[in-house]
Amino acid sequence: MNKELREKFDIFMALFNELEGLLRKVYVPQEGKSIMLMYINDIPEPYSSKMNTIRCARNVYVHGVKFDDEPLIQINDEVIAFLKGRIAGVKDRIEKLSKEKLPASHSVGRGAYIEGS
Repeated sequence: MNKELREKFDIFMALFNELEGLLRKVYVPQEGKSIMLMYINDIPEPYSSKMNTIRCARNVYVHGVKFDDEPLIQINDEVIAFLKGRIAGVKDRIEKLSKEKLPASHSVGRGAYIEGS
């Protein structure tokens, strides 16, 4: 992987991991359910489809799927910007929950995460 692709991949993974960490403050983990999938199921379109595609791309990277020794998927600036936007939205949600003095675990399951609320 060339240096530019590696740098974008590193940024992508750092952002994905940051988002996943923030989601752990919003959702109560449930056995057999991914925090990321819980989030994806709660956000509206087109965010949910885009986020699911990003989740799949992350899995491809993590599991090292390659085509002719090159990464199967390349991360572009739009994906990085999208993840930054999702992180900002979740941070806003956490801040609102803390101002309401509700525990972060108050949001559980489908419909609990309301975009922009």
